[in-house]
Amino acid sequence: MLKTLAPAMLVAGTTVLAGCAPYTLPARPDDATKAPSPSQLDPIEYRCQSGETARARYPDATAAEVSYGNKSYDLRIAMSADGARYIGDSREWWTKGSGPGATALFTDTDSDRIIDRCEQVSDDR
Repeated sequence: MLKTLAPAMLVAGTTVLAGCAPYTLPARPDDATKAPSPSQLDPIEYRCQSGETARARYPDATAAEVSYGNKSYDLRIAMSADGARYIGDSREWWTKGSGPGATALFTDTDSDRIIDRCEQVSDDR
């Protein structure tokens, strides 16, 4: 009797374990790896309170390239409750809104010092 029940128990146990496995969706292409459109490569210009001009390019959905002063920073998207936030190279670029009038805060993350407050002056891509 035990020999007859063993295969049935094995099948039942495997079915139960398979039901506990996490459901995963089929892989889909990552939009971030697609070649950027020409408009994504055009910089968006910001006028800052200090009189400096900042320029930001967004080559894909996970990155920002910010030029400020005579330096350029390669930043990666970060969690944000509001706006779009990018961090890296001891810098944070946090934008809120879209189009002319949108704001950006440029911060030194090592010292938590605000470097500049900026406002977008050029059209979005």
